[in-house]
Amino acid sequence: MSLFEGLSIANRGLAASQMALNVTGQNISNANTVGYSRKKLELSADYRADGEFGQMGFGVDVNMIQRVRNVFLDRQLSSQITSKAYTEEKDAALERIENIHQEPSDKGIASSMDDFWNAWSDLANNPGDKSSREVLASSAQVMVDRFHYTSDEIRSYKLSINDQILDNTTQINDLASKISEMNKTIVASEGLDGQKANDSRDIRDTLLQKLADITDITAVEDASGAVTVTTAGSMLVTPNKAIKLETVRVTVTEPDGFKYPNYTVRFEGAENPLEPKNGRLKALMDIRDKIIPSYENELNGMVSSLVKEVNAVHSTGYSLNHLTGIDFFDGTKLTASNISLSAAVQSDSNNIAASQGGTIKSISGQVIPSDAANVLDLPSINPAYRDLAVGSVKVMDQATGRVLEEGAEKDYVMDTELGRIKIMNTTTYPAGTNFVVDFHYNTTGFSGTGDGNNALAISTIRDKKTMDPDINGVNSHTVSEYFSGYIGRLGVERNQASSELDTQTALVEQLQGQQDSISGVNLDEEMANLIRYQQTYQASAKYMTTIGNMLDVLMKI
Repeated sequence: MSLFEGLSIANRGLAASQMALNVTGQNISNANTVGYSRKKLELSADYRADGEFGQMGFGVDVNMIQRVRNVFLDRQLSSQITSKAYTEEKDAALERIENIHQEPSDKGIASSMDDFWNAWSDLANNPGDKSSREVLASSAQVMVDRFHYTSDEIRSYKLSINDQILDNTTQINDLASKISEMNKTIVASEGLDGQKANDSRDIRDTLLQKLADITDITAVEDASGAVTVTTAGSMLVTPNKAIKLETVRVTVTEPDGFKYPNYTVRFEGAENPLEPKNGRLKALMDIRDKIIPSYENELNGMVSSLVKEVNAVHSTGYSLNHLTGIDFFDGTKLTASNISLSAAVQSDSNNIAASQGGTIKSISGQVIPSDAANVLDLPSINPAYRDLAVGSVKVMDQATGRVLEEGAEKDYVMDTELGRIKIMNTTTYPAGTNFVVDFHYNTTGFSGTGDGNNALAISTIRDKKTMDPDINGVNSHTVSEYFSGYIGRLGVERNQASSELDTQTALVEQLQGQQDSISGVNLDEEMANLIRYQQTYQASAKYMTTIGNMLDVLMKI
């Protein structure tokens, strides 16, 4: 080997040490950069064949700058990040629902229901007391308002999820577009000389992890270095492009008639919606379409039972105005969002039926002629036909079939207690006209202001099993027990979600720790490398100086 070949070896040594120092400096500079993978220089001994001596050393050769990364760990980490995001979103949702209910507390539904039942018990003891009636009406309204508040807050939260779904869809499109751009950069860089586009790969891996947080993905790399990303079985990123998602607005109608927009996600131009299997987007859809509706349905079922049970007893009793057949709640409003006191109770607490009546019976098609005073006297047909249920009377002209209208300035007025109907429209309906009357009447009359038996009967509904029928159709829980179970289920599901989140967080941290131990920058190790490469650089420089001195001696001979 000639002295000039020695200069070449020295030069290669200097270049390799210089590059190694640069790689070390890059590692040190990015020690705190998220997603950065440690780089290392791959070197090999260069040689040439020699006929006399065999292989002759020709210095060091720089093969490539290699990114230190465990692909298998990346795949595991991506999967666990997706599961953690789903559980995290679910845990946050259940916490939000818990906070809305504020149970147990004196501001919750359970407390307001207790006050409602207690007010009925107090009224049973003082049925003629105006203040007891006002307290009951007030307690009932507080309970109604609490149902409204809970329902409105849950519904508001459900509607807000649409905005999060829109935001997540935008993020997916943005990340997919950036991954596609990184594909192009990596393919272009690595196709030139076969070297690895290490920093671009780091960026792409970081983007893939961010995408995995939102939705389930599978990333497969081809021979050119580009990755194909699929979600829910469909391609999101191909080696050449990103396929965009879009949101579609669908109108949903609630049982109470409330309409609101729901957003579904699909690939642009596709007919079927995207159905993610995991991740934050899947969690949001499940929260909006499954978890929240399940609690709404249970709450509405409880309200419906409460309204029907109270009305069934209340309508058989008598008010201080001697009226029967009055509903306490509006029987057409059976959900937590629209439950309401009846118009009669709202207008006058004297319409609360605290006194007990008999059985309501229905009469249809009773033909009655008006007397000389143009009055339909129902008790004259049957003495029991009195104490008519409010709203149950229908008067029809037998000859024409026309239904008469109630009112002093219309066709007739009515005394429900005495069972008498006075015809006011004497021009159209003179005395002696035959009428067909439908009505409900109570088999016993008003028992006086001191009777609180109907209020007592309503107060006992608290202990009546009206919810959760078993396989034989027998109800197994009271309203209060049902609501306690409802809150209990919420607590159990929240605790389960929190436990799952802790587990998923630990798994992600463990995998991240393993990956960091491989790909992360160890400053102690890098400082040792810095000293080592500095010394090899100095040694190569010394070797070059020595060869140069030898050449000087040779040239002077």
